[in-house]
Amino acid sequence: MNIGRLFRKKPNRYLTIKVITDTGSTTRNYLVSSRMVRWAKVGAVGLALFLVVGAIAIVDDIGAHRNMARLEIKAQQLRRQSQVISEMREELSEIWVINERLQRVLGAGTAPKDKRPVSHALPWGVPLAQWVGPAFKLKQTSAPEEGVYFYSSPGALVLATAEGTVTDIRWSPSIGDVLIIDHGDAVQTRYAADIALLVSPGDLVVQGQAIAVVRPTDGTRRPVVFYQVLAEGQSVNPLIAMATSPPLM
Repeated sequence: MNIGRLFRKKPNRYLTIKVITDTGSTTRNYLVSSRMVRWAKVGAVGLALFLVVGAIAIVDDIGAHRNMARLEIKAQQLRRQSQVISEMREELSEIWVINERLQRVLGAGTAPKDKRPVSHALPWGVPLAQWVGPAFKLKQTSAPEEGVYFYSSPGALVLATAEGTVTDIRWSPSIGDVLIIDHGDAVQTRYAADIALLVSPGDLVVQGQAIAVVRPTDGTRRPVVFYQVLAEGQSVNPLIAMATSPPLM
């Protein structure tokens, strides 16, 4: 193969284009060089590449706009979720006030100070991620200071209500698996009932961290999550802790 032929300058040839008018009485001849034809081909290829690159850029721009729209929707959802948590905390505070008034009307009075150690910094976080599945419903026990049940749905996340250390995981015949977290200052929280655990003894957790997942039941009832707060071994009404503002540092 003669490589030199590939780089040899080709002679410029001319093509004659004859144009006949509608009447056929006259004709016009146009000369087009082969070099011009080659440049026209190169221009056509360049234009095609430009159109392809432009189309790809337009598609990328549309995809970027769609991603921005999705991010904006997620941001709106997070803002709504934050608003729901704030509203739920206000409702829990109202429930606690009503409960205290009912106790006074019935003559029960308030619990002795040694059974409600308010001097402790109680966990105030929400024990369930409400936006995972249908909204949960609070189910009080006969003695709210012993703990509360939350109706939930399979797949909902159970959250640590404060920073602490997982100290024990045990099984109870009445409420199933029990997860215990020590928050220091003689304060503990317990989570139990229809939960599948995600942590182990010795794990450090932070407030809002997923520590378990609500597991499905046999279908005859809705899953529930039991939540309990203890200070110095005494049960504290969880509604009081959840309705209290974060402690000032």
